Amino acid sequence: MQTNDMEVFTSTTTRRRGTKDDLTSKATTVLLNMIPQSSNGSIIITSRSRDVAFRLTGGYGDIIQVNPMDQKEAVTLLENQLKANFKKNPSAHRDAVSLVEALDYMPLAISVRGLHVPP
Repeated sequence: MQTNDMEVFTSTTTRRRGTKDDLTSKATTVLLNMIPQSSNGSIIITSRSRDVAFRLTGGYGDIIQVNPMDQKEAVTLLENQLKANFKKNPSAHRDAVSLVEALDYMPLAISVRGLHVPP
């Protein structure tokens, strides 16, 4: 899950339960309360906001900062993800540069987007 806004986790939403006995009853849900707490696993939440990350983890010790890649690294990551070689196709290379730039050269964003680019 990626978020840059703490409100995603702390704002309440009202939804209808839809039960047969009470179609108008409402339940308030806070996403933060739905994140499981366990020592048997980990949950990864990505955010570009260090403040949001701090408030979700309760400390800076569990925050792993990932910096943007440079353009060459980012294009290489996208090439590897797509099993492509953009050097042979100048048009494809320009498109790849535009894409990684739009993704702010962030490795996770490039990897996820690379999964959804048709061959």
